[in-house]
Amino acid sequence: MRKITILTFLMLFTFSSNLFFAQQHPNMFLNASEVASIKAKIDAGQEPWTTAYNTALSRANTLLNQSPISVRDSGNTSWIFSSGDNRHDYNAARTMCYAIRDLGIAYAFSENDAYADKAIELIHHWTTDPASRMKPQMSSGQSWIELSITMPAMFYGADMIWNYSGWDADQKAGFINWVQDFVNVTINSNTVVPTNNFGDWRLVFLASAAVIIEDPSVIANVVTHYKKLVPLQIASNGRLTWEFDRTEPKDGLFYSTYAMIAIAQICEIVRHHGTDLYNWKASNGKGSIEKAFDYMAPFVVNPSSWTQPSTPEPYTYTGENAVGYELAYSIWQKPEYLAVINHWGRPMHGVYVQGPLTLTHAFNNTVLDISELEIENNISIYPNPTSDRFTIDLNDEILKKVIIYNQLGQQVKEATTNEVNTSNLSKGIYFLKITSQNNKIVTKKIIKN
Repeated sequence: MRKITILTFLMLFTFSSNLFFAQQHPNMFLNASEVASIKAKIDAGQEPWTTAYNTALSRANTLLNQSPISVRDSGNTSWIFSSGDNRHDYNAARTMCYAIRDLGIAYAFSENDAYADKAIELIHHWTTDPASRMKPQMSSGQSWIELSITMPAMFYGADMIWNYSGWDADQKAGFINWVQDFVNVTINSNTVVPTNNFGDWRLVFLASAAVIIEDPSVIANVVTHYKKLVPLQIASNGRLTWEFDRTEPKDGLFYSTYAMIAIAQICEIVRHHGTDLYNWKASNGKGSIEKAFDYMAPFVVNPSSWTQPSTPEPYTYTGENAVGYELAYSIWQKPEYLAVINHWGRPMHGVYVQGPLTLTHAFNNTVLDISELEIENNISIYPNPTSDRFTIDLNDEILKKVIIYNQLGQQVKEATTNEVNTSNLSKGIYFLKITSQNNKIVTKKIIKN
């Protein structure tokens, strides 16, 4: 029952269809309700969110001094792949995109305009300034992976500052058009759909870009290709078949977790648009991301137990992509996932795309459960369970509205009075999103019998 309850909580404020796709931001890895819930935990001094938040702000404060960088610095208009230490374009993308992500996340939780302003400066330099913009295209075979693991972080940061009033409308429109052009190039190049992690990261790119251009058809395309691609990669026992035997430049332990975190990020984006891929698998049992996390957990906790072929030069696994278990634990709450988190330690920060996952997706089974959240405030619901009506007592607050959701995350009722009639609702568990006149938001659980 606990797993169902938490999954319901995670799906509570996501849309069950794409009907309202264009009306909500942020809606990539977090939505507004999830941000508000995390803010409440930070305000209450709860861990691990408070430490993760302070770490994220420290990182963002450093980035306020980041100078704009572009691929044009090397004299090129589009992406150039170079090997060895001379990888200007890739290093520039890592620096800029991850900075935009970290600044955007810091703005969303602190509402400090300085973070949004800096993120916009960096976005403009890379995407819309005629003197420095990168041509939005995949220009080489290697660019498909290098751009797919960097650009989504930029899109994530942009999604987190989307509603900032200081974003110049023309620059914002130019950015959207730039992303649209990038999507057109990527989605039409269906010959480049490899079955290893390149294919996963390509779908991360498309899913995150779809949020920026607000195109549900691209999300649908991602879901379709996911269901074709992932069963080719994840065996019925959870083994990452295309990554397991990798030997260069790292090894199968790194590349398996590298593919897993990409697949999980696809699931997390489309979850925010009404599709559950976390619990999907093909009819032959292949393609379960949960099974992949299960299979790899013992190796991530104890890398010395990984015996599949070594790299030509010894490679030491130091927890790369272990942060994916923060996301997996928020979904399934398995003790073996928590063991990974505890082994590598919080706050966890992912290099690829999602960044400070402890801040944004941590699960704490002494706090996050909805029934326990109810202890944290003075709002009362009675009677609970109820048969035909209940009363909301906000203590010193005035009710603005209450929205009732069923366990599928579908809105079933809205009211603006403290006494709510539930006679037309079926028996079961419901969740209340209560908003006060001061725009404080609280989530409550109620049982209709």
